[in-house]
Amino acid sequence: MLCDYSVVSYPFIARPPGYLTPYEQFVYNLTHSTGAVALSQITYKSKHKKKLKSLARCGLLAMHRLEGLYKLNVLTPGPFPGLPEVLKSLAFTRLVLMLKQYGCVFTDEEPPYRVIILDGKTYHVVIHRETEPIMPAVMQASQQERSIILAEKYHPEFAALESARILLDTYDVFLYPDGTPEKEPA
Repeated sequence: MLCDYSVVSYPFIARPPGYLTPYEQFVYNLTHSTGAVALSQITYKSKHKKKLKSLARCGLLAMHRLEGLYKLNVLTPGPFPGLPEVLKSLAFTRLVLMLKQYGCVFTDEEPPYRVIILDGKTYHVVIHRETEPIMPAVMQASQQERSIILAEKYHPEFAALESARILLDTYDVFLYPDGTPEKEPA
């Protein structure tokens, strides 16, 4: 939210998928499950970018361009749901991709109720953006047995949480509620 994005949406007429390659199917499923995917999160080759842009051109996914401090090409399962929701979905997608190597499973819950299952334990994911007040996010996380807070920066209010982990936009390691980094699994 701090990047002051403007949005350009490309035409979108939804249609059911036909045959998709395994990579295209993965991206299609991920986009429908998390709500939004940035091309930079899932592509490493220009060939992949071309495949995903063709998915948008043929109506399987909707393509949007966010322009601000950064420029992002974003895929959504349908019309643009709004900037705050897309940014939260991108943060959730980043978490899912980061934890995928550890066998993370995520559930298809409607936002703001995002849930992942990791090592048989359920974690409720709370996403806080800087334009929102901090207390609703802290209260929502404190009501859950285990939670993960995705935030743009650390807030002292997080220290009150006992069973939460915090992941900041600029970190690839979880923080304890007091702000100290958690050790990565060996």
